[in-house]
Amino acid sequence: MGIYNDKHRLFQDYVKELNTFAAPEDAVSESDCAAKCESYISSADCTWKNIFAPDTGELVGFLIYGKTGAVKHPDADRSIEEAYVAPKYRRQGLMSDVVRDYETRHKCRYNLIVQKGNDYAKGYWERLFEQMGYGPIELDKTYIGGREDVLLMGFAPVK
Repeated sequence: MGIYNDKHRLFQDYVKELNTFAAPEDAVSESDCAAKCESYISSADCTWKNIFAPDTGELVGFLIYGKTGAVKHPDADRSIEEAYVAPKYRRQGLMSDVVRDYETRHKCRYNLIVQKGNDYAKGYWERLFEQMGYGPIELDKTYIGGREDVLLMGFAPVK
């Protein structure tokens, strides 16, 4: 199938799952999903990290970091734009391993946005960053434009 098509397939699965937390008017359409995925693949402002199944080598997830410009919060150095692991491969430490590996080269302030109601994701990011020696930071909420459906989170290394 090829890695390019695998990325699009996984991104589509990810958006379908996100849409379960979104109000109908905020749901992402299939065509918007494809365009958004393509923009992440081709963007020089983003780093796409692939996550592979340890047993088969199949692409089962991704982590997309924003490095510059509009893709990250102005009070952060990096953003976690999108993060996904296929349900079958969750709770195996695959995402945590990729985040920790990236963080060893980029110890800085991070931001991310979580859908309200996705308490698992919120708790996961809080625990992971705490384990890596980070604490929560307040970020200017105007970045999310008054959206009530998402939670803006920020983390910085504890000194």
